[in-house]
Amino acid sequence: LYSAWQTVDWLTSRKAEEEALRTLVQSGTDIQALLARNTPQGLEVGTATALPLGGGRYDMVAQIKNPNLRCAIQKVDYTFTTAAGEQANGSSFFLPLEDKLVMVLGVSLASPPGNVSVALSNINWQRIRDIAKLSLPQFSLSNQQLEVLPASDGGLSTTRLTFDLTNESVSNFWEVGVKVLLTVGNTPQAVGYQVAQNVASQTPVRLQFFWPGQEVHSDGVVVKPEVNVLDPSVFKAR
Repeated sequence: LYSAWQTVDWLTSRKAEEEALRTLVQSGTDIQALLARNTPQGLEVGTATALPLGGGRYDMVAQIKNPNLRCAIQKVDYTFTTAAGEQANGSSFFLPLEDKLVMVLGVSLASPPGNVSVALSNINWQRIRDIAKLSLPQFSLSNQQLEVLPASDGGLSTTRLTFDLTNESVSNFWEVGVKVLLTVGNTPQAVGYQVAQNVASQTPVRLQFFWPGQEVHSDGVVVKPEVNVLDPSVFKAR
């Protein structure tokens, strides 16, 4: 009887240990799955390009997307690097699902850039707990016109892009950064950047971009307005 009791006790203890181990493993699996669900996907980085301006100066541009719905980036640094190792730096932010242009304009280089790469660093992620409460900005374009203006004195022509930008959001903004990219097919031809001031809701703002001395022929225009609604100071009271 004593031997039988010891056997039953050992089997019972063994079963309890196995059950505890199985629970622990399952718990660890759940933690790993939870961590995986809460880890943001990396930014999707497009091809970097250096556009010549003349006189050894270049505009550097790349298109980058944040594929995450519930994660934003308060700040990220980016670095363009040429084939010769020369670098140009900038920083930006990314809202959820935002697809934007990052650029550094008018970079002076000692030698032609060749192939250009862009690298990201110091990414400051921010978890969006309630995406429904985040008022993402919305913009529309109208009356867009791209034209080449001949020089009156027989010199170099100038390319001009004109359009109306309308803030479709319910909020008013102190400033809105506006980036543009002119392309032929998928190949960048020219880029530009300016800041629109006092952008009111539902009120068109007329914007003009100029490329002096450049006759840019383009079959595509990309316009990327951006405003960091994660920063409360961007909002202008009604």
